Amino acid sequence: MSMACFVLAILRPWMENTDVESEPIAKYIEFLAPNRKCTTAPVRRCSVLLFFIYMEKLLKQAETRSKEKHSNLWNVEKEGTLVPNAARQSQQQRRAAAPEDDDPIVDAEEIDTNSNNFGDPGGYGGGGGGGGRDADSSMPRTYRPQELKKWRQAPTVAENYGRPGEMGKPVKIPANQQELMKEKFKENQFNLLASDMIWLNRSLADVRHHDCKKKHYPAKLPTTSIVIVFHNEAWSTLLRTIWSVINRSPRPLLKEIILVDDASEREHLGRQLEEYVRTLPVPTFVLRTGKRSGLIRARLLGAKHVKGQVITFLDAHCECTEGWLEPLLARIVLDRKTVVCPIIDVISDETFEYVTASDQTWGGFNWKLNFRWYRVPAREMQRRNHDRTAPLRTPTMAGGLFSIDRDYFYEIGSYDEGMDIWGGENLEMSFRIWQCGGILEISPCSHVGHVFRDKSPYTFPGGVANIVLKNAARVAEVWMCGGTLEIAPCSRVGHVFRKSTPYSFPGGTSQIVNKNNARLAEVWLDGWSEFYYNINP
Repeated sequence: MSMACFVLAILRPWMENTDVESEPIAKYIEFLAPNRKCTTAPVRRCSVLLFFIYMEKLLKQAETRSKEKHSNLWNVEKEGTLVPNAARQSQQQRRAAAPEDDDPIVDAEEIDTNSNNFGDPGGYGGGGGGGGRDADSSMPRTYRPQELKKWRQAPTVAENYGRPGEMGKPVKIPANQQELMKEKFKENQFNLLASDMIWLNRSLADVRHHDCKKKHYPAKLPTTSIVIVFHNEAWSTLLRTIWSVINRSPRPLLKEIILVDDASEREHLGRQLEEYVRTLPVPTFVLRTGKRSGLIRARLLGAKHVKGQVITFLDAHCECTEGWLEPLLARIVLDRKTVVCPIIDVISDETFEYVTASDQTWGGFNWKLNFRWYRVPAREMQRRNHDRTAPLRTPTMAGGLFSIDRDYFYEIGSYDEGMDIWGGENLEMSFRIWQCGGILEISPCSHVGHVFRDKSPYTFPGGVANIVLKNAARVAEVWMCGGTLEIAPCSRVGHVFRKSTPYSFPGGTSQIVNKNNARLAEVWLDGWSEFYYNINP
């Protein structure tokens, strides 16, 4: 990630005046310093780094186990499970009664294990190594056929005529309830009154590109566990998220839903939620952190209990649309080191109208390490043969919604536990994936709506800016270069600045300068040279 040395120049002054957990970082950064050239193989560089991250995690785990002798903070049996023993036994009996897959064979036409996923322009022909193992990895790139499940498309959720918000339409609040609406808006920073008026199983329009509806995915796919973290979430948005997953996911592929409560204080998220999820047709569990831990550590708690082959992370105020899950799993079944995000559509925070987002943008970031959406460059469109339904390789992801193979998630080190609460984890995971031999994609045929808010309703211990900047600094220190570029105020040299150059350039000034700039982009910007070409095609 040579491009981001400049990021440290922005973040380092802040770091020097802030209590950052930089001591363990400094140890493995110092070790890596002689080998931080871009010519170093990404996987080798990542392997060395992950060794030290792993050692740091071992020390933390030893400390945690010592504390657990005196505390039940992470005791899932006590605070985390949704169900007492009797209900849990009934769930196990239902699982045992489920019929085994009677056809463990996957047709060769469905998964071509002889072709290379890296050369695949975006279709479904790549297999990434025939199920074999990489030289630098103990994890096979594909699943064994008998590990996969047959599936059928989930039935369409029928429109409930006359109900507010059906088919994703906006909800109109009567004039006599406007004051109540404004008061309830403060609770979650969205129109809670409108959300409560909408049916938990509301219908949505099929927003997919028309060619997506014609696609055929492999007849067998891996199973997934849905992990949803929440903190003081509204009842209606949380339950609508859960029901949209249940209603629009092929049931054989949906292993379980894991809800992680990050120290919520609202009564409806306690026993009431536990009793409600017992009635759901899909095994659903509630885990509780016990104290405010933040998105990153709460997701790690949920991931630790996943039984599915793929972890799918969702936010607690989403709505999955028709056919959302199959395109994500279809990419991972071809190559387990592919991490896939859906198109994130917008659910209005004021009317809860479902608004389709563009499929012509990908994830990037600015020099402050803020995630940003940028237009997909022409070269990526050419790689996809201008097929708008083909998976899009993205530099970074928004981070809230994505699917990742469970074993690959842990092979690359999972989330960085040194990051606090929220912020920066999406870029950190994106860098981790690309530098550890993975592929990060957006699937245009998978759509999930998300309630976007103007400001966060949550509190951050120490303040929002302090937490987010600390996380960004940690990302820069761990994944980017460790050099320092300084200006010495006590050293001054005069220079004659001219309005135009008196020298001639063979081929013309602009041609030479543009060629040199393009070379800088290719050598030092790695995969993010696309940003330069957006400005200078």
